[in-house]
Order: sequence, then C-alpha cells, then structure tokens
Amino acid sequence: MPKQPAPAQQSACNVGQQVLTMRSIVAAMSKLDRAKKLEAFEHWAELVDSNGLLVVDTTALRALMELSRQRSAVDLQLVEAVRQARADHHSWSEIGVMLGVSKQAAQRKYGPLVAV
Repeated sequence: MPKQPAPAQQSACNVGQQVLTMRSIVAAMSKLDRAKKLEAFEHWAELVDSNGLLVVDTTALRALMELSRQRSAVDLQLVEAVRQARADHHSWSEIGVMLGVSKQAAQRKYGPLVAV
C-alpha cells in the first residue's frame, strides 16, 4: 500500500497547485488587460478632435495591434492543441519537439493549462 503524504505535504501540494492556477489567471488577465487597453485606445482615437493634430503614420502600430490580436487567438489554439495531444497520450517530449522547445519548457508552459 502506498504511503499517504503527511498533512503538511498535502498542503504544500495544494499550495503549489494554487500558485500554478494563480499564474494562469494572471496570464489570462494580462491578455484581457491588453485587449482592454487596445479597445480603449481605439475608442479614444475615434473621439479626438483632429483639428490641430499632427498627421502621423500609424501603420506600424496598427500592424502591432493586429498581430497582438492574432497572437492571443493562436495562444488559445495552442493550448487546445496541447490539451488534445495530451488526451491522445502524446508525451511532453513529442509536444516539445512540435513546438520547437524542450519537453520541460512545454510542460512548464502548458502543463497547468491542460491538466486533465
């Protein structure tokens, strides 16, 4: 029969899981904050009176904004793809190779987000 962890060990595990959950929440909030800031900036830009303003080429900034939106969408797709790969019993080594990172990096980044 396997040895049951002492209550203190169980707390440490629970605390560790809470930290991972907090990290994923903070990451999600950062993405939401970025989206809210972009939305607020666009709203502000629509309300500004153009009289007296300098004309500035914002093509590069708009490209950054669009790429940021695309990155958020791709991030969500990657999490889902990793979740499916794990559900299909693929190893973290295989997933890491497909992502171009080590198995440790893949597990560290996606493990808390795809726990089944």
